[in-house]
Amino acid sequence: MRRRLHSNLVAVAARLLATGFLACGCAPMGQPTAEGRGGATRVQVARANPASLADWRYGTGHVAATEQTPMFAKLSGYARDVAVDIGDVVKAGQPLCEIEAPEVLVDVERGRAATERARAAVAQARAAEGVARAHVETSKARVVESRASLARAKAELERRRSELTRVRGLAADHAVTEDLLDESRNKFDSADAAAREADAVVLASDAAIAEANAMLDAAHADLDAAQAAVAVAQAETRRAEALAAYTHVVAPFDGAIAERHVDPGHLTVAGPTGTPLFVIVRRGTVTVVADLDELAAAGIDRGDRARIRVQSLGGRAVEAKVTRVASAFEPATGTLRVEIDLPNADGALRPGQYAEVAVAVVEKSDAIAVPVSAVVSAEGADPFCMVVEGGRAHRRVLATGIRDGQLVEIKSGLRAGELVVRENPATLTDGRSVEILEAEPPASQPR
Repeated sequence: MRRRLHSNLVAVAARLLATGFLACGCAPMGQPTAEGRGGATRVQVARANPASLADWRYGTGHVAATEQTPMFAKLSGYARDVAVDIGDVVKAGQPLCEIEAPEVLVDVERGRAATERARAAVAQARAAEGVARAHVETSKARVVESRASLARAKAELERRRSELTRVRGLAADHAVTEDLLDESRNKFDSADAAAREADAVVLASDAAIAEANAMLDAAHADLDAAQAAVAVAQAETRRAEALAAYTHVVAPFDGAIAERHVDPGHLTVAGPTGTPLFVIVRRGTVTVVADLDELAAAGIDRGDRARIRVQSLGGRAVEAKVTRVASAFEPATGTLRVEIDLPNADGALRPGQYAEVAVAVVEKSDAIAVPVSAVVSAEGADPFCMVVEGGRAHRRVLATGIRDGQLVEIKSGLRAGELVVRENPATLTDGRSVEILEAEPPASQPR
């Protein structure tokens, strides 16, 4: 009895299920369309509408410091007064540590003393130059005086020669005595001797002025040498002072201490060898570095719009611009380096974080677009869609452009406002009778 009742219930349930499926006309699970009234295929549609689209290129990268500087010691010495630690925020010029190098301070004092000594030599040379210049002026005056004396002596000689000639004439006529002739001859000889002496004095004065000028030239040379010595001493002093300034290790820019490798008492080694004292990274800005393959990097240029997502920050998107693009691909990896600077005033972004990178190489603000699912693309054939007109689906060949997420640009083949089958248009034949199943969603995409 129970076995017969169970069989009857199963048969009734089977008839009810069959009747229900036939009454509602539902298709089996997974089929995109169903039969509507009069045998029409029910379809979902979308309208071709203007939309803002972008051709996005995707890649992965990491956050890096925009500027990262290892701080090496310029001097050999012992570290003291280490004032910062890992993670400390520092300002440009802020002391990080001191290096004890007393021999450098001694060089500073030696240079300053040498400078003062050279300045004293300059003062002495300048005084000697003044003496030499005065000697030149005195020699010039003596030359003038000796030339005047020579002129007077020559004039006296001429007068005595004239007088001697006259007396000789008178003596020949026995108009004067021999004594007067001898006296006149003696006076001429005396005037001649005086003229010769005056001429010798002039020659001596010329020699004296030449010597004075030579002494003045020597004084000039000594002064120039002394002044050059001052310049050398000052340069050595500045060098020593510059080295002494390196006893103070200071921050080169506003940033944070990423590494510290020095403790008080450590012996520092001059030059960029070994481990740096500190590594400092700039705050306020970070750089997202992405190495993109050839297909992803095609068309990327400086200034392109970029969108950065950092998963450790909740995956929030950050809008930016491409800052730098490498001029060549890396041969070893076949990738192109792309860098994007991001503001980081709050310090939330830290070097080493993983980042997802998207770059828009082409953007259009008013492109005709439909959902990607509405376009059928096959290798070797033109893409097409099924346009709904007058209750029928018609095949329309398309020229497509940018694909942006769920939307694709239609360059030709559709007009704005036309309806297309949104899901599985390839299952329809050209001219197929269709019934719109639901209102189409707008062909737009949030930017």
